[in-house]
Amino acid sequence: MRKSTLSLLGVGIMAGALSAQAAPGEVSAHADSKTFARTNFENLNIYLSTATTKYLAQIMMSSRAGLGAGKAMVGMTVYGLDQAYGNTGQSTTGDFVLAGEYDYPTDKFTPNTHGNAMNDVAAGNFGLMISGPLGQYAVVDHSDGVYFSKRANFTQAFPAPVKVGGITSTYVDPAVTIYQGQLKLLWVESYTDPVTQLGRSRIAMNDLDDSNWPTSVTIKGNAQIIADVTLSSSTDVVNVHSPTPVVDQAGNLCGLMCSERVGSDSDQFFKGDIQMGKGHEQQRYYDGSAWTNNGGCYFGTLYYADSEATVTPFYDTIKEHGLAWLAIADVPVNGSGNMIMANKDTNAGPNVTVVYLSDTVIPAVAIPGIGGKLGINPGVVIPFGAAAHTDASERAQIGISIPNDPTLKGKSFPMQGLVIDPAAGTNPTILTFTNTAFLNVL
Repeated sequence: MRKSTLSLLGVGIMAGALSAQAAPGEVSAHADSKTFARTNFENLNIYLSTATTKYLAQIMMSSRAGLGAGKAMVGMTVYGLDQAYGNTGQSTTGDFVLAGEYDYPTDKFTPNTHGNAMNDVAAGNFGLMISGPLGQYAVVDHSDGVYFSKRANFTQAFPAPVKVGGITSTYVDPAVTIYQGQLKLLWVESYTDPVTQLGRSRIAMNDLDDSNWPTSVTIKGNAQIIADVTLSSSTDVVNVHSPTPVVDQAGNLCGLMCSERVGSDSDQFFKGDIQMGKGHEQQRYYDGSAWTNNGGCYFGTLYYADSEATVTPFYDTIKEHGLAWLAIADVPVNGSGNMIMANKDTNAGPNVTVVYLSDTVIPAVAIPGIGGKLGINPGVVIPFGAAAHTDASERAQIGISIPNDPTLKGKSFPMQGLVIDPAAGTNPTILTFTNTAFLNVL
């Protein structure tokens, strides 16, 4: 793993004024997944044979120790799920959650029974999210609140979950992750816009106390807001929802994949860091006419549910989208962390991402011959590090070290990656900008 430090700041780079970021660069267009599709799930006998409603309404992906580079744990929400995977009441229309594993190079999904106990018999189960360096944590929405489960290792099924105390709302799209060594719960918090007086929502993050598991689990401390609305409307509700943690190889939170909606139109967004403030907003990378939510952000291809309301049947197929993306962990003074990046491989590869440090971000601008958009000041661009995407995950990682310099605390340093997908045969070399992101020093 490459390691870079902020000693480059000695040449005079300091955190500058912030403005809108660039979104992840598109490598392949939004399209139907052939694997996460109704017909394939019917072939795999994942649906109940008598089910009259067969939807794929949510997906997530994450890694764990011992799982190959091209593989990911999967959590899904499936309407009409078979009783073998947790629909013990054999509901023909209800929503239940499903666990499994996905092999990215072969595009093969294998369901398992590890998530069966995360369901209740009455349906109304939504958003199975699995994480942790050993794949040991899981959360899910039930009709009466958020539920959490923990297992000793990834060979075991998750035991029956416990309701999380401290959250009184229902269907808050929970996700669990590790941030600065602490177990955290991400969830959707509702609030009232002080100007329009309309209801809104944002993504909150709290410590999650599992010390009394399996007797009780609760959130604690003050919520840290890590994503708020960027879209605006004077008449429609505007909400941020469906947080999906973007994590490094050790499972530490670096960025956020989420959705934002105005009225009934919900689009896909990406956030390359988790701080708040001008310039740290999530950026839209897919603008459709229907409803999208949740996602799998592990490979160079991102996955998410899309209702495509003009198409029958509703939620027939999970969508996939090849992107060049970058996310950067918060790093304390005299500490270390990681930046991670991925790119959908089009040529023979391996891809290489060069990350550049600048003094500020700029309104995103297209550069002829390069995919995505430039989002950092071209007048101050210094190479910070480079890494090759050498394994089947299409990801790369660069370690970061922060000097023991207290003047760096609280600074945010704009960065952006340029992905090089080298030529193979007669194919041209492909250059694509990642999204912009910030190295935040704690």
